Amino acid sequence: MSTDLKLFQSGLEALKHKRYAEAVSFLESFCQICETTPEIECQEFFEAQAALVKAYHFTGQHQAARLCCQKLAESNHPKIQTWAQQILQSLPTESSVTTPIVPNQTLLTAEQAAKLLATGSKALRFRHYAEAVQALEAFCQGTDAGFKDYYQGQMWLVKAYQGNGQLEDAIALCQQLTNLDQEVTQIWARQFLPTLLPSTSQLQSQTVQPAEKTAPVKMTMRSLSEFKIFCQNNLLEDLKEFESVRKQTIISVSLVSTVIFIIFCLLVKFFPLSQIYFVYKFND
Repeated sequence: MSTDLKLFQSGLEALKHKRYAEAVSFLESFCQICETTPEIECQEFFEAQAALVKAYHFTGQHQAARLCCQKLAESNHPKIQTWAQQILQSLPTESSVTTPIVPNQTLLTAEQAAKLLATGSKALRFRHYAEAVQALEAFCQGTDAGFKDYYQGQMWLVKAYQGNGQLEDAIALCQQLTNLDQEVTQIWARQFLPTLLPSTSQLQSQTVQPAEKTAPVKMTMRSLSEFKIFCQNNLLEDLKEFESVRKQTIISVSLVSTVIFIIFCLLVKFFPLSQIYFVYKFND
């Protein structure tokens, strides 16, 4: 049984380091061995099946993940049954999956994936949305969740869909990202999803504005006495304040002018014009 446990431990280790395709291979082999032995109800068997559900999910094998989870939901162990029922509700169905991932598809090399991701990012930054969609779709289809920038590529693909007018694809993919176990991506998707849907305020403004434009403007004539009362109640205080500022400005200007005149007189007294003229001629 030591070799079997090595498969189990290798599967958990691969899952921990996000090597999901490798984890599927180890855990499937371990579960097949357990099913052909009398010790079907061993603790490691249930742990391996639970880990296999997660590995299936992150490699895009959602139907396999659901089938495995349904088996666990039929277990005689209450805790395992409860866990499986909760996880089963969060797993996406086949109809909700919009980014196709073929299990046996040949994955891109790290260099090819990085090049596609860079191309998609650059196109998105310069608002070449059609080009961005093409590059990012190829990236998402040719990689799996084990690639370090896989979820970043999916988030950019949502934005590219939005910019390219493919709102249905953007909404469907964004909804799929809200069900992920990857917390950062899940939070981003939940915050970005409302921006893809029309808000109620926009709908209300679209229906209210035409009515506001066509509504007749009612004007009522006022008498002279009513106008005087209105001025007294609303304009009199403002006019008084304005008049006070005007008077203060006039006084300030007068004082400055007086000071300048006095200074000029003193200069003329102590420095006569004849003396100034003589100094000027001397310098010449």
